[in-house]
Amino acid sequence: MPITYGSDKKRAVQAKFDAQKIAFGPIMFQAALALRNLGILQLVKDSEEGITMEEVAERLHLPLYGVKVLLEAGLSLELVWSENGRFRITKTGWFILCDELTRVNMDFTQDVNYLGMFSLTESVKTGKPTGLKVFGDWPTVYEGLSQLPAQVQKSWFSFDHFYSDYAFPEIMPVVFRDNPGHILDVGGNTGKFAMQCAAFNKETRITILDLPGQLAKAALNIRTAGFEDRIDLFPINLLDHSNPFPKNPDIIWYFKIKDSSKFDILRNRVLTFGEEFDGTGIDTSKWITNYYWGEKLLKDRYSIDTDLQFYTEKDNLEVRNSYLRINTKPQRINGKAWSPLNGFTTKEFGYTSGLVNTGNSFRQKFGVFTAKIKLGDPASKSAFWLLGDKIAPHIDICRTTNGKVWFDIFPGTNKIAKSTVGARYAGNSYIFTLEWTATSLVWKINGVEAFRQTENVPQEPMYINLAGGLNKPINGTTSMEVDWVRVYQVKN
Repeated sequence: MPITYGSDKKRAVQAKFDAQKIAFGPIMFQAALALRNLGILQLVKDSEEGITMEEVAERLHLPLYGVKVLLEAGLSLELVWSENGRFRITKTGWFILCDELTRVNMDFTQDVNYLGMFSLTESVKTGKPTGLKVFGDWPTVYEGLSQLPAQVQKSWFSFDHFYSDYAFPEIMPVVFRDNPGHILDVGGNTGKFAMQCAAFNKETRITILDLPGQLAKAALNIRTAGFEDRIDLFPINLLDHSNPFPKNPDIIWYFKIKDSSKFDILRNRVLTFGEEFDGTGIDTSKWITNYYWGEKLLKDRYSIDTDLQFYTEKDNLEVRNSYLRINTKPQRINGKAWSPLNGFTTKEFGYTSGLVNTGNSFRQKFGVFTAKIKLGDPASKSAFWLLGDKIAPHIDICRTTNGKVWFDIFPGTNKIAKSTVGARYAGNSYIFTLEWTATSLVWKINGVEAFRQTENVPQEPMYINLAGGLNKPINGTTSMEVDWVRVYQVKN
């Protein structure tokens, strides 16, 4: 199919400038890598008042000239900036240093691809992976994958797993919707997908097809995870089409799944809100850290009178490593408390916690509301819930109380509907989902239905809330960890 892509509307000056970026790109990549790996970016990041070249050289025991060369390159790359000779990190520098996606990509480029790419011209001419010779004499990299140097393997698998692992929990409900009895995991690599399948469904058998070297690594991982009785290994060169596959599996992963109608449920959704917590703090364009009405009308913070915690502005909220952590901890503090009987009063709270919501930025009626959450101590009151303009209706997509995980709806009448599951669903990360239509509410854990309600279904836009808290004392601190939050609108 003919492709139409791009245009040529740059001014000549800009085009020439961009050409220089390409000309010096490999050199500047190495400079950025050295700034990261030598600890220079970390030292600059940790120096709140900035740091001089001389101080960097002294603390890291590096030659001053080398530090000067790299920091000047960092200025060109906009990884650092300087004021009166003191260097500070930029946002781009922070991502080079701290962002997992960037680190994985840089390590893969450096360790796996860099030297081999010197042979790209020859490879294009011959139609063969001639750059592979920097590691060994194999027809493709897959035959030699298990024999690559340790650092190369580490960067390869980190890259591979980063782009696949996040999808596994979401894809499990689709794979198992028809309860397959036997799955072929074609090109199963280190066995991660097969182990996800084995953990998700206790009955299904899985067979991994791959080269013997890869299967040896998979076997070790499978044995460590305790799945050796349900995951079989089938050595095969997948590039040799004369080798037959095992017979009669319910799913041949890879060859049949890409065009399967099983994915229609995902294709029929449009993402309307997404939060991956990739920054260094709360994204205030999406979230407020107070009750919505406290922010809008009271212009002050408050908690509910029956709660033991007071919600601070930011001290109990932490964004790090692409997670939001809401920490509930013992701390005496005075603050406003609200009750229907007495209105607002001032009291001393024995704990503090955090709360975020999208009351100012995002609301939606109907759709799929989902988040990957580790709720924490089941005796605490951690919650992921929806709220409208009034105190009801109120939908708890998940919450902890009294040692259990709860799903419930408070419709504003006496007909409260609720259900519970065990405490184990609080101690690890699970995908909690609410599928909301005009006639039903369906709660799911990792895609498996846990509760359904067809009466008093809300008919108004609602906003997202995430919070920690307590209604009974606990010993020590507990944290609610949120990996991501996503909302979809269903097409048609």
